[in-house]
Parts: sequence; structure tokens; C-alpha cells
Amino acid sequence: MNKKFGILTLFVGLLMFVAGCSSDDPDFHTLRLDAQSVDKYPVTYYADQKSDSLEIHTTDSWEVNTNCNWMVFKETASAIASGEVKYIYGTEYLVTRCMWFGANTTGSDRETFITAKANKQQVSLVVRQYYHLNITIPQKASTGLNNEYDFSQSLAANATSSKLAFTLYADATLKTETPWISVSDETFKAGDNSTEITLQVNNTGEKRTGKVTLKSETGASTDIYITQKAS
Repeated sequence: MNKKFGILTLFVGLLMFVAGCSSDDPDFHTLRLDAQSVDKYPVTYYADQKSDSLEIHTTDSWEVNTNCNWMVFKETASAIASGEVKYIYGTEYLVTRCMWFGANTTGSDRETFITAKANKQQVSLVVRQYYHLNITIPQKASTGLNNEYDFSQSLAANATSSKLAFTLYADATLKTETPWISVSDETFKAGDNSTEITLQVNNTGEKRTGKVTLKSETGASTDIYITQKAS
């Protein structure tokens, strides 16, 4: 299945409303949203990531909502700030709120808007969650026809091993049902991981493809395909 996900992404990083030009203007307002652990936009998470902190920068009482059923906030409205920064126009408050999102087991990327409102102003932050785990070797490739796969390696017929590398946000297992592939390390902790799988030499005279499956304890999983060329 082609999982290319072409969705318009929108991020308003900083919205300011200025009622005058005086440096002590009491009607100066700011409103901004940031994700604490992600510094790119759209804000993107992997399938086994389940939480992050939403930073709300504002000079006013605020309200925040999202338009999906797979993300929730600890608190959605508040007039109390957890920190403050002084500006020439007044005080900007920094509020941090936890956001939780379920593991993505849908088989497709998904996106949502987080919308904040304060003093009749509004900003939106786009959040995307990939359908796959954070696999770095092999790198993700474009899918298409002719039996192409998202994560795959094409090796010579006499290849006897293959390296895999991935970053996990929860513990996971690596398993296979392909008879000519052997997995020596089956369990992995959250963090950066790498391993090698063992292959039998392909003496069939035909190209063959097998797979291993990396499955997070969150329920999210990703298949990695190994192809051996014909001898």
C-alpha cells in the first residue's frame, strides 16, 4: 500500500497583535505553540511515541483544543502560568501541558491540528504521527509497484548477514517467520539499537524476499523486507 501522505501543513509560529506603537502599550499580546521535544514543523512523532509536552507562550488566558480522537491534554484551558518572561510590552507567560497520543497502529500516517486561542487571537500547530517505527537502517524508500517496500534491503545471493538499526521509544521485539532468516537478538530496550540478522545463501536460482518484524510493546510494528538476488 502506498503510504505517501500529501497533506497541507500549516504552522503559525508567532502571532502578535499590536494596538499601538508605544513601548509601554498595555494592549500588546503574543500567542505561540511549541512542542518541547521536536524542533521541526510539522511536529512529527513515530508510531511508538506516546507523549510530549506542549508549550504555550501567551500574555493572556488561553484555551487549547485538537480536532482528533487520538490525542488528549492534561488541561485544556487555564489562566495560570508556570513561568514568565519580561518584555518591554509586559509579561509573556510560558505554560507547559502534557499531551498524550496513542500508538499509531492504523497503517497510515495521521495528522491533527492543535489550536490555541487567547485574547480573540488563534494559532495552530500541525502534529503528524508516522505509521512506522524509527528505523534508520535500512532507510525508508518510496513505495510503488513491482513489489517495492517501505523498509527493505536488496542483497547478493551469497549474502549471509544484514545489519539493522533503529531508535525505540518503548521496548520492542524483533522476530521472523522466514525460514532462511535467523534473528539472534529478539528483545530491545527503548533507545538507540543495532543488530545483525543471519541469512542462508540463496541457491534457489530465483530472487526471494523475506521479512523481519519489529514490534513495540505499545502495539505499533514495522516490517523490514530482505531480498536476496538470484544466484
